[in-house]
Amino acid sequence: MGEVGMHQIDGSAVRYTAAPRDLDELCELMATAQQRELVVLPRGSGSKLSWLELPSVIDVVVDMSGFAGFRFDEDSAEVTVGAGLPVAVLQDELARSNARVALDPPSPSATVGGALVVGEAGPLAHVFGPPAAHVADATVVLPDGTLTRVGERVPLLGNSVCDLRWAYPGWPNAACAVVEITMRTHSLPQAQTWLTYPVSQPMHVGDLLEEIETANVASAAIELDLPGIRMGAVVPGQRHATGALSILFEGSEASVLDRSRDLANRLGQRSHLTNQMPQWWGRYPFRPGEIAVRLNAPDGQLHLICYALADAAGAPVPVRGSLGAGPAWASLPGDIPARQLVAILNALRDVMLARGGSAIVQAAPIQLREVVAPYRRP
Repeated sequence: MGEVGMHQIDGSAVRYTAAPRDLDELCELMATAQQRELVVLPRGSGSKLSWLELPSVIDVVVDMSGFAGFRFDEDSAEVTVGAGLPVAVLQDELARSNARVALDPPSPSATVGGALVVGEAGPLAHVFGPPAAHVADATVVLPDGTLTRVGERVPLLGNSVCDLRWAYPGWPNAACAVVEITMRTHSLPQAQTWLTYPVSQPMHVGDLLEEIETANVASAAIELDLPGIRMGAVVPGQRHATGALSILFEGSEASVLDRSRDLANRLGQRSHLTNQMPQWWGRYPFRPGEIAVRLNAPDGQLHLICYALADAAGAPVPVRGSLGAGPAWASLPGDIPARQLVAILNALRDVMLARGGSAIVQAAPIQLREVVAPYRRP
């Protein structure tokens, strides 16, 4: 463990960094840190540190990049990887065997461990479920340095233990270090096609969803993108950009062609078919310095939530995400006055609660952390 001098990560002061070379070193580090009552933070790429509830001082940041192994068992169709392996590298390696893990976190640099610890899901969650659904086993170092395997705890705790978000419960609770994960894989689809339809107002989405449901096209994902207005750039009379509803079809070439063309014919000439994903697909609507709000809306109701959000904010705000079972996101400006932000969040939560959903502030600028603290959990 080497001292690098006090520096900052996402508003927290860091005293030391450590890069354990193997499991024994990591276990010893965790045990020693607990004995000395040190605050430990395992770190992957660092792309989602702002999602975590961090203390003002972190004694030891543990660099997990040394745990980046890869083993694929074609017989069981399971892959075992180090927590520090980037998801993009995992998918590239699996593609050599015509396989994939149905894990598509929007963060480009996300590591496997990081995506699972924060539960970062993308469009494929619509069919394949949340990140925890892909975990068959995991090796975790507990805060006292004890090594445990998740698979051994399933008979006692149930499959919920595979949801690795418990590994970082948030300050002041001690963090665990996820070291290695075994996940279920699926064969790569023979073909993928996206059908995109322009959406100028949320009210149009309801009719489109009814048509899609009637067509029974078995989509792999269905996403909505409403760019809205970024409040700092509002010009009187300026219209916000046209949004889009996009549907992913996967399967054999013949099946994808039949299903996508059938729906395109139903929706009419404004629909567009392409083998290239939309530029916004699987990306967050929020930018650095903005407030990221996670919207857990009931299936097919995201567009209705947009109206409540626009009413509370005084203008349409950027919203993007799943119209099905996956997550969705809204972006609010990082320089919004605290009183206005609280009013928006309270109004949004009331609407979400009435519809059986929830709204959670996932990330916010440092100066607003105290304001949004009550909204970081459901």
